[in-house]
Amino acid sequence: MSASRESDALQMKVNPMWNLFLTKIPCFFCVVSLGVISLVLFVCMKQERRWRATVAGFLPLVLLILAVPRDGGILASEKDAPAQGIVASVGGRNITADELDRPVAARIYDLENEIYQLRLQRLNEMIVQILLTKEAERRGVNAQQLVDEVILAGGVEVSAEELEQYYRENRGRWTDWKGSEEELRKKMSAFLGQKKGYRKVYAYGMSLKENYGVNVYLQEPPLPSARVSVGSEDPVFGGSSAPVTVVEFSDYQCDACRQTHEVVKKIRGMYSNSIKWVFKDFPVKGHAWAQQAAEAARCANEQGKFWEYQDLLFASDQDLNTDQLMKYAAQVGLKMDSFRSCCESRKYRAAVEKDFQEGANAGVGMTPTFIVNDKMIPGGPSVEVFRKVIDKELSKGKEKS
Repeated sequence: MSASRESDALQMKVNPMWNLFLTKIPCFFCVVSLGVISLVLFVCMKQERRWRATVAGFLPLVLLILAVPRDGGILASEKDAPAQGIVASVGGRNITADELDRPVAARIYDLENEIYQLRLQRLNEMIVQILLTKEAERRGVNAQQLVDEVILAGGVEVSAEELEQYYRENRGRWTDWKGSEEELRKKMSAFLGQKKGYRKVYAYGMSLKENYGVNVYLQEPPLPSARVSVGSEDPVFGGSSAPVTVVEFSDYQCDACRQTHEVVKKIRGMYSNSIKWVFKDFPVKGHAWAQQAAEAARCANEQGKFWEYQDLLFASDQDLNTDQLMKYAAQVGLKMDSFRSCCESRKYRAAVEKDFQEGANAGVGMTPTFIVNDKMIPGGPSVEVFRKVIDKELSKGKEKS
């Protein structure tokens, strides 16, 4: 074998070893190929050069194996991997995923739920399309014939009342319209007819689900978890031993809170024996009267009139200034001297601020927000949403018992 061929052969032997060093992990194929190459070279070389080439080839291999970083049998790359739940480490101080997500948990949930709703809408449209195709095949027609001759056979009528309401609510969107008002109304009527037709087709398609068997596996994003304490000064509605605790973070000057308050009263009435309702203040900084109203409600609580006083605050369409707060206090029958003294002393200022900070730490980012047995519901949920979450928590309690 010539010197150049021996040099090439030695290079072939070193390359797999170099791969071992670069990857810093033992490669099975590299080791096997190294062994095969070495065996071939050993057989083909002249006898006087075999042992010299063997020593020259395997000495670097031994050195490279020793150079692969290890620590107690664990490769350095594995050792450096972070523990589960650790997202960063700064100067030896770990940042956990819980710390990262908790303050923005509600916002993350909103984004995840928005994605879910988009996917669900698209999924339902695909399901309807498939169901309509199958039904058309069963009837011996195509899908368009099914729509025209069966679903929309009676036509779609837009009433004068519907058109007038749509015209009033959406006239501003048509400011660039160049035609006559009559032409605009006809265009609006056609648009409304298309929408009603689509809803009719969609409803018909969904009505076929049981006929053909539809299973949906797309899951809603889980509600974010949050934990808050319940103090002795927190206003509580319901039994202390109830299996479900609902903590409400709200603001008396928040429009969404005022609208949701009627839903809250319905839920408290429906589950009066099953839930403990805890109210916590979360006065938004931009609301001029929210902090003052929250402190006044605490003062009303001293006289056992918190919930009655709160109803007036949420129902109010007036500025919640001092005069208005005093009027409501008189309306629910509070002892005015005690109430006025409590409000003027700012006795509950720290308590309200504590509620706000606790909510912020738990991830409350909007008002209202509700925490049902550690499950956070951001925004103003409907009666149906409340019932779904509460019933699920009640069923968990029954399973444990």
